[in-house]
Amino acid sequence: MRKLLIAIVFACCAIIVFGQEISKNIQWRLNPILKSVEVNEDEKKALIVAIEKFQKNELTLRTSDNPNRNGEKELNSKRYLSEIQHILGKERFNTWRKPLKEKNNTPNSAYPIFVEDMFARDPYVYVDQKSKHYYMHLNDKQKIGLYKSPDLVNWVRVETTFEAPHDFWGTKDFWAPDTYYYKNKYYVFASFSNPETGMKGTSALVSKWLEGPYKPLVNKPITPEDWRCLDGLLYVDEADQPWLLFCQAFHSVPDGSGRIYAQKLSSDLKTAIEEPILLFKASEAPWAGTITHNKVRGYVTDSPFIYRARNGELLLLWSSFAKGPSRYVIGVARSSNGKLNGKWIQDEKPLNTEVDGGGHAMIFTDLNDQLRIAYHAPNKNARPKFYWLDDDNGKLKIRTSE
Repeated sequence: MRKLLIAIVFACCAIIVFGQEISKNIQWRLNPILKSVEVNEDEKKALIVAIEKFQKNELTLRTSDNPNRNGEKELNSKRYLSEIQHILGKERFNTWRKPLKEKNNTPNSAYPIFVEDMFARDPYVYVDQKSKHYYMHLNDKQKIGLYKSPDLVNWVRVETTFEAPHDFWGTKDFWAPDTYYYKNKYYVFASFSNPETGMKGTSALVSKWLEGPYKPLVNKPITPEDWRCLDGLLYVDEADQPWLLFCQAFHSVPDGSGRIYAQKLSSDLKTAIEEPILLFKASEAPWAGTITHNKVRGYVTDSPFIYRARNGELLLLWSSFAKGPSRYVIGVARSSNGKLNGKWIQDEKPLNTEVDGGGHAMIFTDLNDQLRIAYHAPNKNARPKFYWLDDDNGKLKIRTSE
């Protein structure tokens, strides 16, 4: 009886899936299989049902407080792969899976987390030329965890690199941990909040080693303490002057338009010097729309990232919600004088076009000297994306394949 009920549920899921356009989430996992092997319509339907089942289980586990959550996630992945192998058969399954496992001659047992199985937001890639690995710090339920990969496809969780001391000012969020190497030390800049004090801002964490552990550089935010700030970025200009770029939340300003500021830092990164410089407001972008948060309507600013284009232009990538239809996207602003203090001119359209949204982007050069962009997509049930990026005289274009 139980098996019959399960079969009915799966059949209903299949009917729903095939009664409407396949979601981007399912396409994102299905397309690599279809590109690798031939399948008939019945097999395609079975694959879609298996993918949907896996993703629902993964989302449930991701938000669970179960102490054995990681073990359950691994079991869910094994069941999913077993089901795909049953649908495809061993030969076609190996045709699809083997190149992914063997890329860069990487044993899957050493890097057991396939990138398509990672539910994570705000990816920031640190490229370590010494070890020939990519590193990402990620939010891990009031902790910060470190992941590494040789190829941006297969990943392993290294360890927890930061757990807040009992007296640390920030007790919530642990958002958007970005990794930097500056003056012979490694730093992580992350966003924290404290509901009791109302404080929200960015703190710097420091370590002698890339793989940590990290500790607070100072026990307070380096963003203005009486502002509600997030997504602080370390940027060092051509004069070796460190800057903090950060966002001010839209629901904390009178006109409801989130802001992006640049703030000079001391050479040891411990203190802010001079007053923050307002770069722009979110409402200045012609494509930007509004959202409502806690009954406050306004324009979001997220994730500033500075990039010097190949034509010499200084670009600032940032994220917000587009209008018509509303979705999370990546915007590009350009400095009129090639410096932070220039007038920032917004591109007419967002950089990316995902229907389900995606953003919080950064740009890096990979181990093969290819220009890449990292961001999460879709915005709901997010996963890290590592696409190729064309820079044609300052005009950026995302490519999903090499």
